[in-house]
Amino acid sequence: MQSIEKFLQLPVLARLLPLLIAFNFSQYHPQVWESITSMLTPIDISVQENGDIYAATAGGLIHLDIINEKFNFINDYDGLIDLNLKSVESDDLGRLWLGSSYPNGYLQVFDRAKGLIHKITNLNGVSELRNINIGNHKAFAVYKGITNHDIGILEFSLDNNGLPVYNDYFNNFGSNILEIYDFKYYQDSLLYLTTDKGIFAANHKHNLKSADNWVMIYEGIDAIQYLPISIQPVNDGYIVTNSELF
Repeated sequence: MQSIEKFLQLPVLARLLPLLIAFNFSQYHPQVWESITSMLTPIDISVQENGDIYAATAGGLIHLDIINEKFNFINDYDGLIDLNLKSVESDDLGRLWLGSSYPNGYLQVFDRAKGLIHKITNLNGVSELRNINIGNHKAFAVYKGITNHDIGILEFSLDNNGLPVYNDYFNNFGSNILEIYDFKYYQDSLLYLTTDKGIFAANHKHNLKSADNWVMIYEGIDAIQYLPISIQPVNDGYIVTNSELF
C-alpha cells in the first residue's frame, strides 16, 4: 500500500505517474512488448533526494526523471532477476531495495550505476515481500508465506557494505492476524504494525518472537496506516482509516 505521506510530498507530475506511464510508454523500449500491460500499474514508489521517482510494478522498475521529464524502464535487460515487484525502498546510498510479489518473494538490491549488486532468493516459504524499512543497522520487511494465514515480519542485519543478510522472522503478535496493512520501523527503535486486528508496537531490542513484547496501541479494526511522530510516548502519531485521519 502506497504510503500517504510520501504521496502528498510528490510534485504534481509524480502524482500523475500512472497516466503519464500510459501516455509515454510507447516511446520507450517498444520491443519489450510483453511488459507493456504490467508496467502500467505502479504499486509502490521511492522518491530520491534529487526528486527522481522510482516505481515498482508487476513488470519491472520505472524511473521518472523529473529534470528531463522522461521515463526509463528497468527490467531483466538491466540485471533484475524478478520483474514482478511489490515494493521499492531507497537506502542511504541511494540503492533501491526491491521486494518481489507472489510467488517468489525475492529481495533485490539495485544500484543505479552498477545494476543489480545483491539478491536474496532463498527465503524458504516466503511468497511475497513488501513494506521494506531500512535502518542504520537493521532492516525489516513484511512477508507473506505460501499459505494465506502465514504473514509476519522479516528481520535483516546489514553487512559492512550496508547490504541485507537475513536474520529471522516474527509472526506471533498476540492476535489472529489475517492481514498486515502497513509497517513502520521508526528511528531505529520502534516497530509499528497496522493490521486487521489493530495497531501493535514493539521495541526492536526485545524478543520479537514473544507476543508479550507486542503492545496493542489501537484496538480499532478500521486502521490502514500509522504515522509515528515521536518515540515518547510510543502511541504518539497519526492513525489513518478509510474515512479519517486522527
